[in-house]
Amino acid sequence: MSLTGDIQTFSLSAIGRLLHQEKKTGILKVRSGRNETKIYFRAGDIVFISGALAAELSLGALLKEKNLVTDDEIEDSLGIARKTNKRLGVVLVESGFVSQDKLVQVLNYQFKEVISAVLTWREGVFAYADGLEGFVEDIRLKLDPIRLVAEAEKWKAYRSLIPNDHVVFQIKEGALRSGSFSTDGVLRVMLLIDGKRDVSQIIAETGLPRLGVYRAMAALAAQNAIETSVGTQASKTGGALTHTIVVQFYLDIVHEITATIALELGEKKANSMLTRSLKRSPVNEVFLSAVVPGEDPTESTRLVCERLQQGTGAMDSNQLELEFRRTVLRLLQEQYHVLGFKASLDTLGKLVDIAEHIQDGPDGIADRAQLFFKTLLQDEQYFTGEKTFTEKSDLQGDTGSDHGNLMKNMENVGGAAIIAFYSRTIQIVMREMEADIGSKADTLLTRILKKSDYYDKFMSQYRVKDDIQANVNRIREHISREGYRLGKSSFISGFQQTLTELLVEKKQLLGEKSARATILSLENYLSAIAQKEYRPLTIHLIMTLKSIF
Repeated sequence: MSLTGDIQTFSLSAIGRLLHQEKKTGILKVRSGRNETKIYFRAGDIVFISGALAAELSLGALLKEKNLVTDDEIEDSLGIARKTNKRLGVVLVESGFVSQDKLVQVLNYQFKEVISAVLTWREGVFAYADGLEGFVEDIRLKLDPIRLVAEAEKWKAYRSLIPNDHVVFQIKEGALRSGSFSTDGVLRVMLLIDGKRDVSQIIAETGLPRLGVYRAMAALAAQNAIETSVGTQASKTGGALTHTIVVQFYLDIVHEITATIALELGEKKANSMLTRSLKRSPVNEVFLSAVVPGEDPTESTRLVCERLQQGTGAMDSNQLELEFRRTVLRLLQEQYHVLGFKASLDTLGKLVDIAEHIQDGPDGIADRAQLFFKTLLQDEQYFTGEKTFTEKSDLQGDTGSDHGNLMKNMENVGGAAIIAFYSRTIQIVMREMEADIGSKADTLLTRILKKSDYYDKFMSQYRVKDDIQANVNRIREHISREGYRLGKSSFISGFQQTLTELLVEKKQLLGEKSARATILSLENYLSAIAQKEYRPLTIHLIMTLKSIF
């Protein structure tokens, strides 16, 4: 397959989505003037990116900035790389100067910067061809091009405020408020903004990563606290920047949910469900009607922001986030009613993962979104429509911690039900382990139980071969006889500790794939349980295990 065109008529995100969906293996070359970037795809995922970079974004500079390597280690590795014709990153890993995990993190950072630079090109051409031209995949990378482009778009938004590192900012007189000092990073950047230092000097003097300085300046600009030394461009951009990031973030989320639904029901049905969700919103005519189902999120972002700017009534970023959260909830409700609880659980798990790994915008938008998703996970009534969000404070008031949410939703679940629930889950795990390692599984479980923090209190009474009711009765009798006073959280902690240790052992013995397969078996079984009282336990257990494995 070959594909050529103009980036003005065919966006990079659209190209990436096409190559991802078609699971293509080849190289996409994007050129503007003398600048060229090559993006390497394998089976639809990005495995490498090359292109011209600013000196401070070279691999060596980024590793030194994060204090992962020294100047001497870089120089030694560069010498070896030239002699052996290997990449610098490979030599650093082979020499033991940096771990492969850390290297991959830095490469992810570097790749986002390359993509965001390409997204700022106003004109240029692209050409895709199958085949990797002898490319050697010596550092294993597997990046989703859709998510990578979405994150790079957020980096691009910072450039509307900071077009280059030579811009000079100054503090607006009397503009600083206590909110300006929301983080230590913002304070460090603010103290160096003096109308003389440019952005590159502030990066060097703070010692913060480049993106950290950009984010701090965006936070200050959003508060109308800084401006460029030659005018008020920054302050004018600040409000728009905040709106743009909110719209971009949530339209990416909406697109992720719609794409997930499309895998089950087809694109036409998924787009129809999104249309219904949008029309149910009281602000549909204000700005949401600009969202075109099936359209590139980048284009929808532009249209929505234009609609917001044209509106007569001002909408602050907090209200904007709330309206988008309501829209996301409506779309998840559509999925729930058609595909059921397990599908909604899977989608929310994916959204939590996205929010954890995505580059955050000013004022912690990704953190708040993650809190929102986790709140939905704790209560099925949000999916049925029995509960909804009315004000921003509802989200904050309902969520102190995952543990607090769990206990709140466990009011109607007794200790016996918890013992029964976890007894069955351990039996499922043990059944799979016995199929793999035979009688050694029993020896392993006995060792884990004896190491448990709750062994004396109740785990010593658990017998995996007994039926569930026998375990419930034995444990309750033991607690009563010994005079222990145990709450629900003790049972949950004790059993989850045992389950986690079992899966850790399985991972070490049989590999991560085997452990994940067992978690999937648990998820399928538990999601099919009819009793709603077990839903909070199911959600909490599966999310806990997925976060570990």
